[in-house]
Amino acid sequence: MGEPDSSLRWFCRHFRGPSIIGARGDLKNVSPLPLVSSASASSGEIYIDGSPVSRMCTKALENISYCPQSGRFMADLTPTEAFTLFARIRAIPEGSINELIEILQGIFMLKDHMQKPMNTLSGGTRQKVICAVALIGLPIIIMLDEPTTGIDAVSRKMIWNAISKTRESGRLILLTSHNMEESEALCTRLVIMVKGRFKCIGSVQHLRNKFGSVFRLEVKVKVDKSVTSQEDPYAENEAKLKAFIAKSFPGAKLKSFRQGLFRYEIPSHHLPWSKAFNMLESNKSKAGIDYYSLGQPTLEEICFGGNGRGYKPPVITEFNYG
Repeated sequence: MGEPDSSLRWFCRHFRGPSIIGARGDLKNVSPLPLVSSASASSGEIYIDGSPVSRMCTKALENISYCPQSGRFMADLTPTEAFTLFARIRAIPEGSINELIEILQGIFMLKDHMQKPMNTLSGGTRQKVICAVALIGLPIIIMLDEPTTGIDAVSRKMIWNAISKTRESGRLILLTSHNMEESEALCTRLVIMVKGRFKCIGSVQHLRNKFGSVFRLEVKVKVDKSVTSQEDPYAENEAKLKAFIAKSFPGAKLKSFRQGLFRYEIPSHHLPWSKAFNMLESNKSKAGIDYYSLGQPTLEEICFGGNGRGYKPPVITEFNYG
């Protein structure tokens, strides 16, 4: 299994939707493989609903399903045949299978593809079928290994909706993903992995609070309607805003500005939300502010510096649980 995640010592409860996120090298050998007995754990034991995977594999696997990253199997089956097969494996009553197929094809919008062999379907449609198969029977644990990698936005949204509804039913969903937006949208808890080790477990907000060292401030200044057509209608209020920011938010960095719209990064250490909002609100008129927004960086910016090309490890240096 190469270099697996060597610090995998944690447990999941019902009504939790954890996601494991990391740079592209880090998720290659992540935990779903030993959970479904596709690889051996280097040490320790995995229990699923009280059953050890190494000694009671069949019993343990009754309670889980797995959606691989790429739906290459079942190439000669149609979606109808695949759904029927897995419904029987999951012991769905024979009289309920057709109704189940109707429900799945409606949720994933597969009506026009139900009788086509899997190897003739597009990658996005094939992945929707594989995700639908993983949801059949609603097992206790549903593992999704980068379920939306390489598919179009419409198909991605359908899969997200299906995952969200399944999570709300009380099933535990374990998701591995490089997509920060996906993790934020679907998961109640996140695990960040760096170089094969878990570095932090917590909610999206916990990670933002702990590792997001700046606020994102966007400000639009008012137009000065008294100036002539040859003059800059923003110039006076731009000067007011710059003076206000320099005085009120030491260390603020101007990231961009255009036609009266300014974007700043403001150090958030020792600066409560309430104080930041109070300063902005009480000085709107003096600083020539038309409107503003204040927020935290996204997980994409925290984990990948906003470019998605590689992890910047100094941000998270030791294990933290929250």
